[in-house]
Amino acid sequence: MASEELDQPQSSGELEPLSADERALVEGVKERIDRSELVLPAIKLTHSLTQEVQDGDVEPGVYINSLTKQVYGTDVPFVVCGIYKGRFYSDGEGGVFVARGDVAPDNWPEEYAGKPFVDIPDAEEQWKANSNAGDHPWGSGPPIATTHNFVGFVPGDESELPLRLSLMRASQPAASKLKTMVFSLRAPWDRAFILKVKRGINKSQQAYFATEIATGDPISPEDRQKAVTLATEFRNAEQSGAIREEGDDPAEPGKSGKKPEGGKDALSVD
Repeated sequence: MASEELDQPQSSGELEPLSADERALVEGVKERIDRSELVLPAIKLTHSLTQEVQDGDVEPGVYINSLTKQVYGTDVPFVVCGIYKGRFYSDGEGGVFVARGDVAPDNWPEEYAGKPFVDIPDAEEQWKANSNAGDHPWGSGPPIATTHNFVGFVPGDESELPLRLSLMRASQPAASKLKTMVFSLRAPWDRAFILKVKRGINKSQQAYFATEIATGDPISPEDRQKAVTLATEFRNAEQSGAIREEGDDPAEPGKSGKKPEGGKDALSVD
């Protein structure tokens, strides 16, 4: 992942260490890349509106890498190296908006842009309060969903990329369980967790998929060092605000976020 690791085998010990000349060439290439342009890809659970499903490249109900398009399957080990909350809005017409922080970014729809989320009726805080007050039903939840994001990696993934697991709506119980399990460990990366696919049927009799969490095995010393490196990079990137998310899909059918009627350091991806 990091440049100081360039002379180490990169894929299951199969590659030869880089020579000094080759390391210099690699550094020459990478120093020309603006780190602010790097993105944090997602490990995402496919559903009917996922672009790769729409293109016929993969079936609904499997985990894939949003950047490399690698298919991980239905039971995937994942090592957690960082956690943060975010926001997600799907306009019902294919538009997807994500955010970190307390204020809706300027590129969000006009009715939201620049406003603190706590002051937006369609965000979770006011939506929940108004629903509890009987002003409207909870329905499928607030149009602007709170997301629970976990930064980590899949052990054995040849891409060596960090990944973002974003859980919300139907996967909210998995987020709470994963946070509890992470909190109970000596270190979040003491062991992997297993992402498992859960299939459900909504009130409209449409199938949807959600994530469940199970405890996995302790990780190897090599993966532990990778986890510590990624945790450090994530902390630095978060402090500088240089995390660019990638790979979000429109809301799943029956979980739509569409508004009801009437109503300098970047995270390394080396």
